[in-house]
Amino acid sequence: TGVTRPSGLGKPGSDIRRKRRLSASAAGSGAALSRRTHAMVACINFWLIQESGMIRLVHCVRRHPELSIADFRRYWNNSRFSDLLAQIAELSGARQVQRSLTLLIDINLQLMQERKSGEPFDAMLEIWWDNAKELELRLASPRMQELLDEMTDYQQQFIDFTRSRRFFTEWSGDAG
Repeated sequence: TGVTRPSGLGKPGSDIRRKRRLSASAAGSGAALSRRTHAMVACINFWLIQESGMIRLVHCVRRHPELSIADFRRYWNNSRFSDLLAQIAELSGARQVQRSLTLLIDINLQLMQERKSGEPFDAMLEIWWDNAKELELRLASPRMQELLDEMTDYQQQFIDFTRSRRFFTEWSGDAG
């Protein structure tokens, strides 16, 4: 079955009105949504039609160009990063968190050359949730805002946000 767009999506001002409703709702509970959370909520809103569908945040990460691979990996494997991820996962109700580092092997160079692609990302982070609607509600928590801000501050030290990519995906079942 295909996904139907919500009626307001794509109309001028519709996303702004939706964000204002979310902000007003959060303000009523004592929480203020940050810009980052507004962006995440805007991505999630499209999936709310399928309220029970599993979604995943995929973050394909590139290190700061001036940072060595070894230094990047020290940040990535640091206990502070692990602790922040664990706290965000617990508070957001995440089903699973997976961190992957790109293997430094010759075949990755071969794969780039075969398809004439750019260099691979340095790492990948995936966070899975069972329900987009529940995630939307949990993002409004003041503690979640604090954790997301702490995570951003930490990641700015080693992740090049302008060359990295983040996006939500919907789970479409197991193959085969």
